[in-house]
Amino acid sequence: MTATAPAGPIDGTRRTVSGLERASLKPAGIVLAIILGLVFGWIVLDAVIPTPGTEVAAGDTVTLANQARFVPASGWTIEDDKSNFYRISNSGVYFAIQTGPTQIDAVDVLNNAQNALRQSIPDAVYSSPSTFTTSRGLTGVQSTLTSAQLTGRLVVVVSSGVYVFANALGPPVSMNALGGDIDAMFESIEILR
Repeated sequence: MTATAPAGPIDGTRRTVSGLERASLKPAGIVLAIILGLVFGWIVLDAVIPTPGTEVAAGDTVTLANQARFVPASGWTIEDDKSNFYRISNSGVYFAIQTGPTQIDAVDVLNNAQNALRQSIPDAVYSSPSTFTTSRGLTGVQSTLTSAQLTGRLVVVVSSGVYVFANALGPPVSMNALGGDIDAMFESIEILR
């Protein structure tokens, strides 16, 4: 009489048609789901939240806290992007813009901003405030800043209890070279109320 081998593996494990152990399928599926979640989740997150260092694309419009909007110059690098604050840079020049509620006028907001900047730029000398008008017809105030290392421009617009404060700071040569971009960004400011 000939001996026949028992059906199935000798070690008692159950295998699929392809030879995989059934007990390892559930953990392998969980690991695969985690990997796919991380890969595709990261892609979606990266698309929704701009990574610092990403360049601004032509035609981008930035809305700040559903209160204000402006058009950043293309080719500038995004440094910071929050709900009510946005900062970009190019050739050592930083352009920052922020918005929020206010009960004071544009001149007082500008004075507060100048006082805050004095903490980090103690040798800053500011020009007297002058009138500034955006391309949308909003009127505000502006001032220039001069220090040993930097020049800059500050603009404040206030309307309907909302302020927009924007500034451009950088080395004088770069500020002059990028003057057209800077002017266009200031002039594109609008309040959404």
